[in-house]
Amino acid sequence: MTHHKNNNKDNHDDELYIEVYQKYLEKAQRLIDEHKVLVVALSWSDACEEIKTCLQTIKGELEPFYLELDKEEAMDRVELQKAFVEITSSNAIPSVFVKGKHIGSGEEVIELFHDKKLSEVLAKAGVELPK
Repeated sequence: MTHHKNNNKDNHDDELYIEVYQKYLEKAQRLIDEHKVLVVALSWSDACEEIKTCLQTIKGELEPFYLELDKEEAMDRVELQKAFVEITSSNAIPSVFVKGKHIGSGEEVIELFHDKKLSEVLAKAGVELPK
């Protein structure tokens, strides 16, 4: 009988975890959907700073929103990072989304910028850039 009670507790814990996980998955997707450009970042990361510099040099309607995970509450940070990993199939930070589409990790976006291809990728994603 005790074993049965543990199973009920385990099932409740599983249900609670799934509920929390779903909440953060929805929050991550909402952030992606709400911002033309979303950069999932860490405030202290050199790559994140380089992404900021790259995006600042491109004119247009970018208005990037930087979600600095290290400035979030501990549980939010961990669960949001899990959610972004689920969405992108990558644990890379920074990670860049444009108009709801994941365009790559920070390293990939920086490479696109240095190869002078970032504007093209942004335009294909639907960002209006000046001619």
